[in-house]
Amino acid sequence: MKRALFILLLLCAVLFSGCSSQSQQGAEKKVYASTYPVYYLTGRIAENGIEVAAVVPSSADPHNWEPSPRQMAELESCKLFIYNGAGLEPWADKVSSLAGDNDTAVLELASVFQGQLIDGSGEKTGSPGERHPEDHNHEWDPHFWLDPVMAKEMAVAIREALIQVDPDNKELYVENCAALEQDLDKLHEEYTSTLSRCRKKEFVVTHQAFGYLAKRYGLEQISVMGISSESEPSPSRLAELTKLLKESNIRCIFTEPFTGEKVAQTLAAETGGEVLELNPIGGLTETQMESGEDYLSIMRKNLEQLKVALEYE
Repeated sequence: MKRALFILLLLCAVLFSGCSSQSQQGAEKKVYASTYPVYYLTGRIAENGIEVAAVVPSSADPHNWEPSPRQMAELESCKLFIYNGAGLEPWADKVSSLAGDNDTAVLELASVFQGQLIDGSGEKTGSPGERHPEDHNHEWDPHFWLDPVMAKEMAVAIREALIQVDPDNKELYVENCAALEQDLDKLHEEYTSTLSRCRKKEFVVTHQAFGYLAKRYGLEQISVMGISSESEPSPSRLAELTKLLKESNIRCIFTEPFTGEKVAQTLAAETGGEVLELNPIGGLTETQMESGEDYLSIMRKNLEQLKVALEYE
């Protein structure tokens, strides 16, 4: 009986090892992109070239998702791992440190923006890895993909990384990236022309994700909660915001899919305001995927919502 059990366990171990080995061998031919915005940009550039796989499920919150041990093994042995950085994916730093042992190329997109990152207060700028000793709770804002100009810089960095690991498809990646850059330029022009005709510049969000977008277009983001979508405002913060919204005659409070709606509804009830949705595009819902929505279409929906809140003329 014991011998049979031992043999069964041994067979299971061999089978698991074989599956794990096959999985890692498959990963060696792939590019892994951490979050939906990274996956979208990488997929556009790599179309008809190297295979691209998303790491974080599209419907998951990238702030708190964690990979399984098997997924970690695949990431550490893939051809190229591209991640957002700036603290968005805490697990990614471990992948980055171990990937070198397997000749996996790694691109942290936050490193593209040396000296340009906005901190959690929205006041300081800096670079990935920088820490302010006077601020032990310091965080960088990782949501730079919501600025079309910065998204274009992300695309260029991704293009170069793809060429490094797959030089045979260089012309394809250059061509695909050029088409993506044109789309992002057009999006930037739409935001510039539309927002320049709005009466107001301040907008209220439950999740502090729109700092780069606000900075690009001369707006002011007023945040109920912090950079993490799971943080909660204190009663004093809610009272402060209620007073500010009434005094500034701000009529719209932006929430986002899955989070912040209760807080937004509370503020709206206190101020007589309206709750609208502004999507940080951390991922897509099943409905959005089924209807063919993507980064560009949701950015344009966000612009329509901003037109309402900022009183487009």
